[in-house]
Amino acid sequence: MKGEPSASVSEARWKQYIQWVMYDSGVSNAGYRKRYGYRTLISYLLDQRANNTQSEDLWAIPHYPFHACKDGLSLFLGFLDDLEYGDEVGLVTYDSSSRVEDELNEADIAEIVSLGSDRITDELDKIDIIQRHKQAAHYASYTGLGYGIRDARDLMSDERRYGARPALLVMTDGRANRRPSGWRLPSWSRWSDVTDWDNNGSANYSTSDRNKQYAFYQAKLCMEEGYVIHTMSVGSSADGNLMEAIALSSGGVWVDSPGGATIDDLREQLLEAFGGIAAAVPPARLSHE
Repeated sequence: MKGEPSASVSEARWKQYIQWVMYDSGVSNAGYRKRYGYRTLISYLLDQRANNTQSEDLWAIPHYPFHACKDGLSLFLGFLDDLEYGDEVGLVTYDSSSRVEDELNEADIAEIVSLGSDRITDELDKIDIIQRHKQAAHYASYTGLGYGIRDARDLMSDERRYGARPALLVMTDGRANRRPSGWRLPSWSRWSDVTDWDNNGSANYSTSDRNKQYAFYQAKLCMEEGYVIHTMSVGSSADGNLMEAIALSSGGVWVDSPGGATIDDLREQLLEAFGGIAAAVPPARLSHE
């Protein structure tokens, strides 16, 4: 996509790879110190040059647990398509910031997709093509969960169909670690007012981590507008506690996909969970415009 590097740049990059294989503790612990080949090269790219601007073809690599997120979303979109309810979907990605994804137009990718002005669309195949061409750390190696929830809420507030019953599906393979500079949790009554799922007067979830607080606060704003939030945590590094709290507090469904599972292992679990999500959708209603 960016052309071949100069001889000096190429030499410098190969030396960086060699140094990494020689001295990285993870490589050494795995028994691959000073072993140069496909496995260590791909591992080097994923560890040191993961962004799309550095290694533009890593979207094609089944890099877990992120790949399970992509497979899970593909399954979900297929499930919605099979239901034939006419559901519409928008896509937001997040890391150190967030953005609405509405096109795919890369020099090295044959598919070209544009949602135009319909950033929430019933063309679910287009959403799937866009998300399939994202890689782990596509833009940056962070988890700005609150940013993603905020932008998804704004997108639905601005562009959803009249009379639509809005819902979010929030997916992550990591832990919230970004928030606006200087942000503090605004005053609210008590955590138990939001996260007391068993109605015993005590909060089932609370946190002093401001990054997680920001994510939950953005979710709470969604709840105040009547949005249901379904969540999916993938892999052993995902923050299942936070994702469970967001889903249960909003009346949604939490899907937990633990580390070590392949998409074949997860398929039945995911389809069952998506069935639960579909069952939670209120029935269609006639409305007069």
